[in-house]
Amino acid sequence: MSESILYFIKFGFRHNPKYLLYSIAVQLINSAAVILGVFMPKFIVDELFVDQNSKNAFMAGAVLVFGSMVLKLLSNAASIAAANEKNELQKSFELYLYRNLATCDYENIESPKFYDLKQKAQNYIGGQWGEFGKQLDLVFSFIGNAFTLLSVVYLLSYLNLVIILCYVLIFIFNNFISSRYKRKSLQLQMDEMPSVIRRKSYYENLTKDVTYAKEIRINHLSEWILNQYRCYMDRFQVTTSKIYRCDFLAKLWLCLSELLKLVVTYGYLIYAAVNQGLSAGLFTMLFHAITTFHVTVNQMIAESMDIARYKAYFAAFYAYVNPPKMSEWGSRAVDLSKGCKIEFCDVSFRYPGQETNVIEHFSATIDANTKVALVGKNGAGKSTVIKLMLGLYTTYEGVIRLNGTDIREYDREQYQKAFSTIFQDYMLYAMSLKENICFGNREPSDETVTEVLEKIGFAKKLSTMEQQLNTQIFKLFDENGVELSGGEGQKIAIARAIHKDAPVCIMDEPTAALDPKAEFELYCRMNEIVGDRTVIYISHRLASAKYCDKIIVMDKGTVLEEGSHRELSGTGGVYAQMYQAQSGLYV
Repeated sequence: MSESILYFIKFGFRHNPKYLLYSIAVQLINSAAVILGVFMPKFIVDELFVDQNSKNAFMAGAVLVFGSMVLKLLSNAASIAAANEKNELQKSFELYLYRNLATCDYENIESPKFYDLKQKAQNYIGGQWGEFGKQLDLVFSFIGNAFTLLSVVYLLSYLNLVIILCYVLIFIFNNFISSRYKRKSLQLQMDEMPSVIRRKSYYENLTKDVTYAKEIRINHLSEWILNQYRCYMDRFQVTTSKIYRCDFLAKLWLCLSELLKLVVTYGYLIYAAVNQGLSAGLFTMLFHAITTFHVTVNQMIAESMDIARYKAYFAAFYAYVNPPKMSEWGSRAVDLSKGCKIEFCDVSFRYPGQETNVIEHFSATIDANTKVALVGKNGAGKSTVIKLMLGLYTTYEGVIRLNGTDIREYDREQYQKAFSTIFQDYMLYAMSLKENICFGNREPSDETVTEVLEKIGFAKKLSTMEQQLNTQIFKLFDENGVELSGGEGQKIAIARAIHKDAPVCIMDEPTAALDPKAEFELYCRMNEIVGDRTVIYISHRLASAKYCDKIIVMDKGTVLEEGSHRELSGTGGVYAQMYQAQSGLYV
């Protein structure tokens, strides 16, 4: 039994065994109905034409009709029950899938290999319940057909042994040929398709995503994008043609072997009826049995090939939803009673798949309850330092300590709760304003949330919202929702970080979308807003630096300068030059 089949059987028994039981019951009932339809006509024909007993023929007909009806009703009832239980199993599967994806290591998420793996896995989990659910149906159908086949083979024992041997040989031949072409088709789907589909879909989505709409039209990029799409679409069609050719050849061999089976079996039946005294009833039964045998065998071949195909996809699916653990964290509790002192000790780091370090022998100390600015040009490594500090990446050289302890010795969830962060690429969600700030925690009062919004300068905008904190962000689910400007959205992100009230607040380009005046006003109030928390500002704009206790200047992943605004602005170094160039914006 394949690994994928064992996986879903274990998953089904663990989460909803009733679905498996109902599904097996459906197949057993359907098999019984098929056998009844093959076996009973023999008695009807024999009673009518051999024994000429119309009463017995009528009774046999009644058994066939009412038996078929009862079995059909039972099958429908079991099918409905199985469908209901399958919905419950689907819910468990999707929760399992999304939980794994939402909690896997961030290092996996940013890996290009992970994106290609995702595309392969979509062939297994795409759509509602996906191929994982279809494989469940296939396996149960295969089991039902196996029951039917065993029963039909028993009835076919009336045939010549040579004929049965021919069936077996033809079945083996069919399976061999179909497997060969299916494997080739599958190889094309697994090796060539994922990368092509991912790139084709990217250019397709560019034409649909409103984020790119203005730039596409202003710069007249539509033809360039469509040419890129056409290029990958052509590659997609070439590969698809190869797959269709394999499928055609597999079906061609199946049709030819099917024709051979029909000639052999029906030829033998006619010969036996004419020369060996085969009764009309037995002829009828064997005729139906052979037809059922052919249909059942063909279905089982197709099902076994599809199950084998899903088996290959299963490897990608399992690797996708169970990505490797890139790091092991400890279980030590985080003691924040004395604040948070963070130390980087000779840390070097490169992103997965890259050959050069983006952080090189970086050493710095951020004392508890201080305000620190991490500044430098774009690409200096500032945001990467924050990712390392937050534990998103842990495959680095050197040590990062919190209060003297290697951060990897702490319980990961506890450690990350010590930080509230505004990312440079912050996200807003199609939820209420309050949910965007509290992240589902409805316990804080409206007054508390409103106070935070007032502190960061959002009060005027809030007063224009009819639903106040219950106003929906975006119009995706509510036509009365609001579309916020870049600056307004950034204020929501700041309010989110402030509201979390963690001991360390990280602000990665927190005012990039604000104009210089609004930026200046916000920084003037920032010390009052954040209180005595440790605050780390990351920016290549220096408006925040003069309000900080320490400034760390970065370039090419390492520390160039370190000190206060007063100390660094008088040295004529990199910071002094950067500040001089920008100072006119902050007068």
